[in-house]
Amino acid sequence: MKVVVKLLILSILIGVLIIFPFGCSSNLDTDEAYALIKNGIENSMASPFYYYKETLLKDGQARTTRVNLLGDIDGDYQPITDTNGIIQNYKLNIIHLQGEKIVSNLYCGKPIATSEEWLIINNNGKKTSQKMRLAQYLVSEEFKPYSLEEALLIISDLTPEDIVITSATKQGKVALVKFTVTNSYLASYQQKNGKASIFDGIKYAEVEIAYDRISAITTYSDTYDERSKLKVEVEPYRLHITYYGPDFTVSYPDM
Repeated sequence: MKVVVKLLILSILIGVLIIFPFGCSSNLDTDEAYALIKNGIENSMASPFYYYKETLLKDGQARTTRVNLLGDIDGDYQPITDTNGIIQNYKLNIIHLQGEKIVSNLYCGKPIATSEEWLIINNNGKKTSQKMRLAQYLVSEEFKPYSLEEALLIISDLTPEDIVITSATKQGKVALVKFTVTNSYLASYQQKNGKASIFDGIKYAEVEIAYDRISAITTYSDTYDERSKLKVEVEPYRLHITYYGPDFTVSYPDM
């Protein structure tokens, strides 16, 4: 009988661990949630490497941008630098897709067996290349729209008065903050930028913070599905970020 009881207790404990592998979640108040977002932005900006995938769904067509900035790291996941403080094997890849089709592909870095860094672009089959140091390109106006700072601007620009946090939870090292934005923010954004915010017309937005850095931003809205004749929830905008992306090789200048 004791053996049966012990086995039953063990089974229950294993079941609990499977269902709740990171412990119970806790609710956060508005100030805690906003502070988590701001802290996550600061930590994300401090990362020397990142890989993000940004997808905008418009008129049924997905337009995706993938940005991968990485270099060599040591056993402690810190950048390996030379005597001049330059990150070894530092390289950049930017890919634009419409649906599944790649429409442009940019590389910047040092191709294998070469001593110079190159900027190489394949834009819808039109190929160009020029010698350019990655450090120089990263501070250029051409790169600015693809920087992590620019990608996170959609939330870093928000003040506590601009958002209404509807729920915020934290479980282990992961926090989820669900919110909407005020009409005054939407009007101000339209006037300032001459275009609608990505938060315009949505049902709600969600920010995920993992290990104290921003890992995802997603907007949600409802649309009518003609085939099912039902209202379905879609994600008009998605941004997913990791802080060390897949490795790649810089193409040769002659492509």
